[in-house]
Amino acid sequence: MQEAIPFLTSRLPQNMNDETHCEGSLGEEDQRKDQDLSEALNQIEEACKVFKREAEKLRQEREVVDALSKKVENFHFPSTVKLNVGGHIFETSLQTLTKGAPNSMLAAMFSGKFDLKPAEDGAFFIDRDGTHFRFILNFLRTGTLTLPEDATVFEEVMKEANFYQIQELVDALERPYDPTQSPILGLKVAELFGESMIVITEEHRNALREFLPSGCENWHLLFRASRHGFKAQNFHSRCDNKGPTVTIVQSGDYIFGGFMEISWASGPVTTFVKSTQSFLFSLVNPSGVGPTKMPLMSQNQKSGMVGHSGYGPTFGIKGSLFFSISRDLFISNDANTNTESHSELGTSYECPRGQESSFLTGAMNGGMYSSTVKLNVGGHYFTTSLQTLTKDPDSMLAAMFSGKFEMRPSEDGAFFIDRDGTHFRFILNYLRTGKLTLPDEEKILREIEEEADFYQITGIINELKEPSFFGSSLQANNKSPEPFQESKILTSIEHCRVLQAWLPSLRRTWVLLYRASRDGSSAESFHSKCDNKGPTVTIVNSVNNIFGGFTDMPWMSGRVTWVTQSKAFLFSMVNPHGLGPTKMPINKIHLKGFYCDSSLGPKFGGQRDLEIISRDGEGNISGFSHLGRSFDTPPGQQATFLTGKKKFKVTDYEVFGLHE
Repeated sequence: MQEAIPFLTSRLPQNMNDETHCEGSLGEEDQRKDQDLSEALNQIEEACKVFKREAEKLRQEREVVDALSKKVENFHFPSTVKLNVGGHIFETSLQTLTKGAPNSMLAAMFSGKFDLKPAEDGAFFIDRDGTHFRFILNFLRTGTLTLPEDATVFEEVMKEANFYQIQELVDALERPYDPTQSPILGLKVAELFGESMIVITEEHRNALREFLPSGCENWHLLFRASRHGFKAQNFHSRCDNKGPTVTIVQSGDYIFGGFMEISWASGPVTTFVKSTQSFLFSLVNPSGVGPTKMPLMSQNQKSGMVGHSGYGPTFGIKGSLFFSISRDLFISNDANTNTESHSELGTSYECPRGQESSFLTGAMNGGMYSSTVKLNVGGHYFTTSLQTLTKDPDSMLAAMFSGKFEMRPSEDGAFFIDRDGTHFRFILNYLRTGKLTLPDEEKILREIEEEADFYQITGIINELKEPSFFGSSLQANNKSPEPFQESKILTSIEHCRVLQAWLPSLRRTWVLLYRASRDGSSAESFHSKCDNKGPTVTIVNSVNNIFGGFTDMPWMSGRVTWVTQSKAFLFSMVNPHGLGPTKMPINKIHLKGFYCDSSLGPKFGGQRDLEIISRDGEGNISGFSHLGRSFDTPPGQQATFLTGKKKFKVTDYEVFGLHE
C-alpha cells in the first residue's frame, strides 16, 4: 500500500495536466457548436422572412381573385348575345362564344372578366370585317365548317381565325383537306343556299324553302357580283339559259330578291318574258316586316321577267318596249357604282298590304350617334367604330369625328360623305389594321390614291408611292423598279430584295407569267403560261408560309422528263419555325432540278422536294414537300421545313419569268 502511494503521487501532476488539456479541448468544441447553432438560427430566421413575404404575396393575390370572383358573380351576360361585326348582325348563345373555343379571344371577351357594354341597339360591336364571321360562328357552334370553293375566302377566314385566336380552327384550316377523314373543311354544301354570303341565317333559308316550289333543293351558286364583276354582261354570261334561278340581293342592311322558273335571256333589244310561278321576296326590310313573298299578279304574267344584255336581273315592267315607266325590281349595269338600280312594287308583282312601293329598300329607320358609327359613302354603307375613324389624327375623318364640328346623321342614322364609296372598304380596313391590302389593277390603285388624298390619310399615300404598288414609270424619279413588284404573295420589299440577291445577275426584269388565282389552277393553265419561257421563279403561299424555287431551265410539257441543272434552288421566306429567309441549294450529287409533266404543276427535285398538285381548274390546289433528296435541308431542320408537314394546302402560287 505504501509502495502504491508514491506511484499515485507521482501520477497526479500528469493527470492534472491531462484534465487541464481536456477542459481546453471541450471549450473550443463548444464554441464551434455555438457558432454553428447561431448560423442555423440565422438561416431559419431568413427562411421565415421569405415564407412571410410569400404568404403576404399569396394573400394579396387571393384578395384580387376574390374581388374578381365577386365581380364575375355580379356581372351577367344575357344567354342570347347580339353581335355587330363591322355592320353584320349576328345572334348566338353565350355558351357558343365561351365553350366552342375556351382559349379564344371571344371566350375571354364574354367570360365576365371585362366590363363590356352593348351599344344602343343591344349589340356588342366588333370592329372587324363581318363578311365571313358566320363561318367562325358555325365552327364554334358545331365544331365543323363548310367553306365555298374560293381561295380568297379561305385566306380571309384564316386571317379572322387568327385574329379571334381560335386555335382549333387555325389547326383545321392548316390541315390538308381529306373528305374521307375530316368533316372540318367539306367543300360540299349541305344546306339550302349554303354557298350564299347574303342569306346566312336558318330562319331566312327556311323562309325561302317555303316560298319555292316543292322539290327545289339542290341550288348551287352561278354568279356572285363581288367575285365575277358587276357588269350586266358578266351576269348574263353565267346565268343565261341555266333554267330556274333565285336572285338574292343585299343593299345596305336589307336583303331581298326574286325567283324565276324560266331561264334568263339577253339581247340588244328589251324583251318581255312570260312567267307564271315567279315571285319577289323580302327577308330584311326597313319596315321590320318578317320574310315576305310577293307573287306575280295574274294580269301581268307577260312581263314577269325583262331580258336585255345591258340590264342585270330585272323583274316586272310597266310601259312599252321602247319606253319603260317603272320596274318592280331592277339591278342595273355596274350596280355597285351607280344609282340606277331601283324597285317600285305593284307594277307586275303584288305589294304587301299596308306597305309602300318602296317596301324593299324604302325609308329607313332613324339612328342615334354613338361610338359605333354608320357611314353612307356615296350610297355604300359601312359600320365602324369612332376609334377607327380617329386612329389617324391628321386625317380628315379624324377631324370630322373629333367633336370639334357639329355633325348630325341623316334620317337613316348614317353620316353622309359625298364621295365614291366603291373602294372605301380599303380605306377603312387600313385604319382598322394598319395594313394595306389592295388589288393589282393600276386603275383601282389610282382611284384609291385619289380617295386617300381626299381623306388625307398619309399612311396610305406613302405606301402607294412604294414601287411595289406602281411601276417605276409612275414614280417621280427614275429609280429602278423593285423586283417582283407584281407579286401578291411576296409583298415585303425586304423579301423581294433578298430573293433578287440569290438569283443570277441576268440584267433583265422579272415579270409575272402566271398566277393560279387569276389564270386558273389547272396544270394545263400553268404550262400554257410558263412553258419555254426560260429561267423562272415560282412563289408559293400556303396559309401563312411563303416559299418557292428557281430554275434556270424552262418548264416543258408533252413528255415526262427530269431536267438536270446545277443553279436551281429552293427558298423559304416565311416558315412555321420562325427562321428568316433561307436558301436551299441543289445537292451536287442529285442534280435533278425539276420534273416536267403536262399533268402536274411545278415539281422540284428527284423525290418531290417540292411539288404543286393542280387537281382541277376550280381552285383546289395542294402541295407536297420532303426536302433532302435533291435540295439541301437547312441545318437542324426537318424535311418538312417549308410548312411543317409533308402535305399542305396551297392558297395561291405565282411564276415569274424574265422580260424579253
